[in-house]
Amino acid sequence: MTDVPIHAYPDPQLVDNAVRAATAAAEPRQVGDFGLSILVPNGYQTLDIDVRQFELHPRERTGTFAFADTGSFTRYVNRYRNDASTLVYAIDVGADPAGLLDRGHTAFVAVIDDYPVNATSARSHRALLELKPTVAARRWGQVLTGRAIDQEQLLDLVVEGAAEIVEPDAAVLRDLASNLHAIRSVEVESVIRTGGEGTIAVAENVKLRAGTARTVTFPEDLSVAFSPFMRADDVVEFDIRVKAGVRDKHVMFALTAPGLAAELLDVIDSLAIDVRAATDVEPLWRPNLVGI
Repeated sequence: MTDVPIHAYPDPQLVDNAVRAATAAAEPRQVGDFGLSILVPNGYQTLDIDVRQFELHPRERTGTFAFADTGSFTRYVNRYRNDASTLVYAIDVGADPAGLLDRGHTAFVAVIDDYPVNATSARSHRALLELKPTVAARRWGQVLTGRAIDQEQLLDLVVEGAAEIVEPDAAVLRDLASNLHAIRSVEVESVIRTGGEGTIAVAENVKLRAGTARTVTFPEDLSVAFSPFMRADDVVEFDIRVKAGVRDKHVMFALTAPGLAAELLDVIDSLAIDVRAATDVEPLWRPNLVGI
């Protein structure tokens, strides 16, 4: 009788371990745009790795980059823009135009990777056009709030901002500056408004530019013109209403500019035309930066 060899079969546990090790040693599986999925032998748990952190050169540029003039902004957008993913948002002036004169304005936001809704988009690459106020803009923006200023502050405004005042003329401004200086320490009795030229009545005679008197006239309307933003050629020209009143026996002035918002919007409109021409992207108007 011939002996039949008995075959020894490997331990099932060894086979299972070998299969798991072979599986773990296989090529990682691609997950999404930036991930690799691998099987870790210890416990054989799946581990997903974002490979972007290990790349010598990033696949996509991210971050927010601010620019101070339209040319720099549009050149940057053109370098990275994509017809399917790049959107440019224009930001409206809003309810506080005087505040824009004082602190500046984020006029445009370009989201380079603003992909369609059915695609993955981090919306993490942006360019901003930040308009910084000129010295003249800050000078007027700080007083066009409707809050009262005293005659000393109005005197400084008239003297320092004389180059920006179109109306009244220089001779009237010189008289106004001199007369405001003369009544700084005199008690004010009343203010009469006529809708054109107001009158301040003081308690005693003072030496004014035209002679000794107890009344001082002031213009109730000013017209100013200046460039509101640095590195932008646009000029705004608008009227300012000067409303005077008496507080603690001193005259106070409140300055408002109803037409300022429209003038600033014209500036943004003009820049939007430049952005459209340079990038071939039509800006989308937004009321503010919220939600972009």
